[in-house]
Amino acid sequence: MMEAQAQAERQRAEEARAATIPSVDALSAELHRRWQEAWNWRRTSGIEARLLDCQERRQGKYDSTKAKLIEEQGGSSLYYNQTATKCRALKAFLKHLLNFDSEATFVIEPTPIPDLPDHIKEEVVSEVLALYGDDPSVVPEQAYQTALDLYDKKESELQKAADETAGRMEQVMLDQLVEGNYERALDEFLDYYSTYPASGLRGPIVVTKKRGRWNGVEFAVEVEQSIEWYAVDPWNLYPGKTCTSPMYGDLFETATIEGQQLSAMRQQPGWNAERIEQVLAQGPQNLNIDRSAEQYLRNIDPQGIGQSYPCIHANVCVTGSMLTDFVADADPLNYYEIVATIINGIVVRAVLNPHKMDRRNLYVASFEPVSGSFWGRGLPELMADCQDMGNAAGRNCANNIAMSSGPFASADRSVMSAAEITNLKQFRPWTVATYDGSLTQSTRDPIKWHNIPNQSEILLDVMRFFEEKADERTGIPRYGYGDDHASGAASTFGGLNILMENLSQQVREIAANLHTFVFGPMATYLYEWNLIWHPDERIKGDARVRARGVLARILEDQQVLGHQEFLRDTANPIDMQILGLKGRAKVLRKIAEERGLMDTVPTEEEIEQMQADQAEQQAIESEVAAITGEESNAQPVR
Repeated sequence: MMEAQAQAERQRAEEARAATIPSVDALSAELHRRWQEAWNWRRTSGIEARLLDCQERRQGKYDSTKAKLIEEQGGSSLYYNQTATKCRALKAFLKHLLNFDSEATFVIEPTPIPDLPDHIKEEVVSEVLALYGDDPSVVPEQAYQTALDLYDKKESELQKAADETAGRMEQVMLDQLVEGNYERALDEFLDYYSTYPASGLRGPIVVTKKRGRWNGVEFAVEVEQSIEWYAVDPWNLYPGKTCTSPMYGDLFETATIEGQQLSAMRQQPGWNAERIEQVLAQGPQNLNIDRSAEQYLRNIDPQGIGQSYPCIHANVCVTGSMLTDFVADADPLNYYEIVATIINGIVVRAVLNPHKMDRRNLYVASFEPVSGSFWGRGLPELMADCQDMGNAAGRNCANNIAMSSGPFASADRSVMSAAEITNLKQFRPWTVATYDGSLTQSTRDPIKWHNIPNQSEILLDVMRFFEEKADERTGIPRYGYGDDHASGAASTFGGLNILMENLSQQVREIAANLHTFVFGPMATYLYEWNLIWHPDERIKGDARVRARGVLARILEDQQVLGHQEFLRDTANPIDMQILGLKGRAKVLRKIAEERGLMDTVPTEEEIEQMQADQAEQQAIESEVAAITGEESNAQPVR
């Protein structure tokens, strides 16, 4: 009943607020309606409860209901936080695999050239005719072979030019990632990825920045545009009910924009100056939603907005009839993919999707994807039962250790006074409990001491059991992140190598997930963005983007382990006679190359010189020994 009344009050407040906004256009009304539907669906579908549960498990907090029950019961409130350990291990493992460089992120490869363009074929024919002309001594086979050689040469030159173009594009993309805060965004994305049912990475987005430069006369400030990436907090994502992918359906993202920045947007294309001035005149307002969940999590006062304007970024599809104020030549009956910004319920920006193929620059992934759903399952959710059982065993273990740490006393009230019993409650080690023996009329002991059995070992076994089950639930075993108490196969080098290979098989599924939903689409979008908007024509050509970071790093790690095991197994005199210094140096050189330590291993020429110097030194020592031995034999014995 109270929830219904609160909902009715919110509805009345929304209607009153809407009445204060003059001349709300059709686009603003339509997007506001869709936004409310997306917000209501996320609340009613249980997503917000799941987000809060994942966050509290990562932070090591009980939910309010369970915390109250534990407090009423008394005793320990220990939270045996296995979840945070798994989340940190997953993030660290993925950061290692996603070592940020061009090779570990993506590769730009020119597409194969099946046939030469017609104008180059004509050049080949012209060159053959110019070379031989009407010379009757030239046989057709000779001219044909010359044409084939020229054809191969032209094809090789074209392939080389395509390789150089792809290389320039790859370097430009890498520079854009470095300058666009991609590494920081990736770090935050992995933190969300290891915690929540879904996490997002957005980019490239065009931002306007001020840069100061010395122009030779004075310090000048220039305004220029650049591209950036940022991680999207899952709490700020509101997909529509029918949105199963960030590329399709209504998708909203909440954010804030500073008043100064909003004012400067009046001069930017796609932003409506009149509407921005209307919003600035109204002042900041909240998003007209019940912010109780966000306020609980972030201690946000919905009314204490300050100079920041809460806004909604929308990726939606609308008819051209709603875009008359933003797109001049829009067909009223056609549907358009747009990117819009809503502030105070008013659309202040609406532009057609800048990508010609209507791709969106938001990439969302889940630890365990769920088919047909925008939200997957987060790592904390997969091991929730193990975490709960570990918490229960941990609390009972702490309570049992406390209760069994000393004797428990019981006092007979019929033979002791109230003051004596009170004094007994304050009993501490090395104190003496006194009582009046004259009150005792029987042989019963006025005080009895009891020992509570210690069950901590059994409870610790229960905790260890559910730790192992958490390994199975998540596919992230403890030996994978350096558990010092590894046992069984993990306690030996060869066994650990096999287990690590099995771990890499489990991580392949995660890697394939990230490749499919994040890194592949992100690299492809950036490549196509450069083809459309980058001013340098030398980087543009027919190529393809191949994201290879995670899988490549897994294979590299497996190769390093295999090389190390090979060196260990062959470190004996017999195998050294077979391999020799050159063979062993070749393996060491491969390992050093994979770790960027090439200068530490001598080359084959240096090894040959070392062997020659050593042989020469041994020859000199043998000659000296022979001479010394002869002279020693010639001396008389005294």
